[in-house]
Order: sequence, then C-alpha cells, then structure tokens
Amino acid sequence: MTSSADADFSAYYDRLRYNISVISGFTCLGLGFVGNIMSCMVFGEKTMRQNPGSIYFIAYSVVNFLSLLFGLLTNMLYDYNLDPSSYNIPYCKIHYYLQIICIVMGDFYLLLISIDRVLITSSKATLRQRSNHRTAYRSIGGVTLIMLLFHIHLFVGVGIYEIYPGFNYCYLQPGGYRIFDAIANIMLEIIPLIFLSIFGMWTWKNLSRIRVQPATVALTAANTHRSKDRQLTIIFLAEIVIYMFFNTGTCFFGIYEQITQYQTKSVRQQAIEEFLIGFFYTITFIAPSTSFYLYLAVSKSFRKKALQVLFKRGQH
Repeated sequence: MTSSADADFSAYYDRLRYNISVISGFTCLGLGFVGNIMSCMVFGEKTMRQNPGSIYFIAYSVVNFLSLLFGLLTNMLYDYNLDPSSYNIPYCKIHYYLQIICIVMGDFYLLLISIDRVLITSSKATLRQRSNHRTAYRSIGGVTLIMLLFHIHLFVGVGIYEIYPGFNYCYLQPGGYRIFDAIANIMLEIIPLIFLSIFGMWTWKNLSRIRVQPATVALTAANTHRSKDRQLTIIFLAEIVIYMFFNTGTCFFGIYEQITQYQTKSVRQQAIEEFLIGFFYTITFIAPSTSFYLYLAVSKSFRKKALQVLFKRGQH
C-alpha cells in the first residue's frame, strides 16, 4: 500500500519531469528546427557541396530535424493528450519505427563523419583519396538501408498496451521481445560511443601532427588539407564532445535498467527512475538541436558562410 508521503514524492517528481520536458522540449524544437534547416542551407551551398564532408553533414542535419519531429515533438504531444499513438495502431507502429530509425541513424551518420575525417586528415594520399562524393553517397545509402531493415521487426513487436487501468501506451511487447530490443538498443548506443571516441582521438592526432610539421612539409600539406577540410574537422571534433556529453549518461542508464529490471523497487525508487527516464530521453535531443549554433561558435569560416547564405536568401 502506498503511503501519502510516497504519493506526494511521486507526484513531485512527475511534475518536475513534466516541467523539464515542456521547457527543454519547446526550446530544443525552436532551436533545432531553425538550426538544422540553416545547416542544410550552409552545407548545401554550391562551394560547400564540393567537399565530400559536407554531404555527411547535410545527411546528419536532415536526420536530426526528423528525430526532433518524430521523437521530441510527438512525445510532447503525448503529454498534452494530442498524440493518436495511444489508440491508433497503424500510427503507433509507424511513429515508433520512424522515431527509433531517425535517432539511430543520426548516431551512425556522425560515425560516418568521423571515418571521413580520419581519412581526410591522414598523411597517406591513398587514404585521403577515399574521402570522395561517391564514397559519401554509398556510405549514407548503405547505413540507411541497414538501419531500415534492422528495425523492421518493430512493425510486429510494437503495439498499444495497457500500462495500468485506463492508461494505454504505444510500446514494445512485454516479455522476451522487450528485453531483446533493449539490449539491441544499448549495443547501438555503445558502438557509436566507442568508435566515435577512437576516431575522434585519431583525427585529433592527425590534425596535431599536421600543425607541427616543418615548414617545407607544411607547404605540401596545405595543398592536401584545405581550409574547408580543416574547418569541417574542427566542427566534427566539437560535435563529438557535445554528443558524448549528452549521450553517455543515457547509455549507462539503459544498462542499469536492464540489470535491475527484476529487482523489487520502492515507490520512491520507481518515481526517481521514471523521472530519470524522461530526463535522459529529453537531453538526447540537445545535441541534435544545437549543432548549428555549435558550428557557428567554433568555426569562423562557417559563420562567414552562414552570413553569406542568409544575405543571399534575403536578396531574393
């Protein structure tokens, strides 16, 4: 039996979760929709598109926009009882599938960017040549296809279930399938974190080596590592820091949930964990919504290009 003190404790954390969700949600949506559209415009500008790295950033910005649309926005609509996923099964399945797909593809598109940055900063010409438009389009297409096919099981495993009397929710089938999906998602979170760490340090090492080379070699390096590539690399490294900061906690909390799922928990512990679930879910959208502003902060050439694009658009 739940005491009044426990009920008040649960209500407090529920209100706190709701308030954080609303405030951060509207902020992320406003910044994210504008920012990702601007990123696509800047990276899609003719001179920027000539660099293969821009193709990856365009794909990353597009999927970030979609993750905010299908993930954060629909989740907020649910809080206001405006989301039909709790009673419309086809919508529930499609929405859940698109939500997961967009979030996961964003992680792996960033991983593709990291691989491209390692290649373009390499001292070996044969590796630098692998950073090209053909590879970019093939890599993006391949990752997209793999993610779409890998998550196709969600159309079968997702449905509308009664969490408690009078409360329906669009979620995974209970039992073994839910455990399988949770483990799969944890792996899909751990893999980018590990490899982004490796490739990020590798890229930084390559970039540092270029900077400390003798002048005679630096002249040759300048022809290979053009200014745009250097700026894209700096942008990528900044993106890695933000991504790791906001996603590492979510990954570890997911592992904690699986380890403790069969433990008996008090009402207060359940309330805190439900709050943390909502909190970590919300902060995963901070990186996708602030990327453009991060690029403006760390890259002088990106700021110049953004102003050029804005003024050019404004003249039409």
